[in-house]
Amino acid sequence: RRLGLSGKDTHDRFVRVNESLLAVRDQRDQPGRDDKILAGWNGMMIGGMADAGRILENPKYIEAGRRAADDIMSTMWSRQGGLLRTKRDGVARIPAFLDDYAYMIRGLLRLQQATGDTQYLEQAVVLSDQARERFWDDEHGGWYETLEGQSDLFVRGRSFYDGALPSSNGVMLNNMVDLSEQTGKTQYREDAVAAISAVSPDIVRAPRSA
Repeated sequence: RRLGLSGKDTHDRFVRVNESLLAVRDQRDQPGRDDKILAGWNGMMIGGMADAGRILENPKYIEAGRRAADDIMSTMWSRQGGLLRTKRDGVARIPAFLDDYAYMIRGLLRLQQATGDTQYLEQAVVLSDQARERFWDDEHGGWYETLEGQSDLFVRGRSFYDGALPSSNGVMLNNMVDLSEQTGKTQYREDAVAAISAVSPDIVRAPRSA
């Protein structure tokens, strides 16, 4: 009011000022943007989308999960090489860790539940078999989190504890239960029992941490 400007005049002036500021800011070096695609994080999102679409009866969420799963399995996985961990600018690389397999298997199982499409169950079975080949601990049960012989690690880690992300062993254990029920294969149930046996002493010792 003091400047004799209407609301529209004030808005138009702010628009011009912001455009001028943006033009100057755009001349600066811009912050980096993390635009890589991670198989594991997509797996978690695929499962969430599938569950949301099924529970809320909203097909757009299921379709988003389907599109993501189809892209991961067509560009970041092969039957010979297995799952790859990351993709950027259309190039996928780095052999996947256990968490990538665990979350993708979970996402595929949830997508199969939401769509009834058996291809996602079949893909979950293949990924589970590959994960067992790459990460299974024959001596104690459960899954290692990294590949054998990985040059940048002194030892192969294996954890059943949740951190910022759910425990990959815990997710795999639940995957085995689901796969056992859906396929009838006893191997999945046996692996689940072996994994539970391996972690049972820790659960008894610190149940609130499990």
